[in-house]
Amino acid sequence: MQSLGISAYSWFLSYIKVGFKQWGWTMRETNTKKSNLKPVLLIIAGVFVVSGLTVASYIYSQLNKVSSFGINKSPKALGISSLLLGRIDSLDKPPVNIALFGLDKRPADKYGNSDAIMIISISEAANKLKLSSIMRDTYVKIDSVGMDKINAAYRIGGPQLALKTLNQNFNLHIKDFVSVNFNGMANVIDALGGVNIPVKKEEVRWLNSYLDENNKDSRVKPPYISKSGPQTLNGKQAVAYTRIRQVGDDYERTQRQRVILSLLLKKLKSSGTSEYPNIVSKILPFVETSIPKFQLLTMGAKVYMNNNIRTIEEKRFPLHTESHGKMINGTWYLDADMKATSKSLYNFMFEGSKPE
Repeated sequence: MQSLGISAYSWFLSYIKVGFKQWGWTMRETNTKKSNLKPVLLIIAGVFVVSGLTVASYIYSQLNKVSSFGINKSPKALGISSLLLGRIDSLDKPPVNIALFGLDKRPADKYGNSDAIMIISISEAANKLKLSSIMRDTYVKIDSVGMDKINAAYRIGGPQLALKTLNQNFNLHIKDFVSVNFNGMANVIDALGGVNIPVKKEEVRWLNSYLDENNKDSRVKPPYISKSGPQTLNGKQAVAYTRIRQVGDDYERTQRQRVILSLLLKKLKSSGTSEYPNIVSKILPFVETSIPKFQLLTMGAKVYMNNNIRTIEEKRFPLHTESHGKMINGTWYLDADMKATSKSLYNFMFEGSKPE
């Protein structure tokens, strides 16, 4: 309960500050002549406190809709090196890095393949959100399995093994994950009102084809699109859009995924405070995560209320210059220079985090 109090307090204190800023006030009185404003400010502060408590309590109650997945977070279990731990400890405000897994999970699957693998980095030091895509065909070493495509780690050992594979191969420090399957992602996108995408002429055919594939267990006709050009895609259409791999290459496919996620993050951050609880309530039932509920509440409030975080940067790894396609035993893999890729990924994620 103490953690809940701290989380709720952080939320509604931020809420009060935002409200004061909207009126052009600060929470510090600088002139004694303004002392007559104290009763008014106290009343307004009281209103914001009550509102903030209401919002915090509501959102916390909605967190019970989240599917929690417990994992072993010891450095050994997650494949985090002691050298990296020391390096990160030397940073002033290192970013919070969370793995995002988009799952192609069928009814018979326990876990499913991680068809999309991203890392979101929340950097207060640089006032940025960063999205790093990891190519799903990257040839990596999976603990107790051997060499395989990185997306197989989730199918074999769930999020625990998927996180360990990311950390061991790319020398990362990721302790938490958020995963959502295709159907859940469609609902998340619908909850945010869809996304506006300039669909290419050559993408229309394949988008509709993936709509058919995703909809094969339903008797309801899928929502086909009939033209190219800028248009608002609903959840099912947007998910089908992210799966296109016949136009361009798999690099372009990961770019589509990052575009969709960037648009969703921007829409969520730009939504009004009054809309935030309603949106969160719609999104959370489709999410599975290892992040504790209190931490999830505090983290969401920190990002949502921080008006300095306005930039979302995105990049995919391995880079073209640090990888090449390779056929191994009849299967195509992306063979990467893991040492160079690890360095490039670290520099991108931690840029702006200066040593103390």
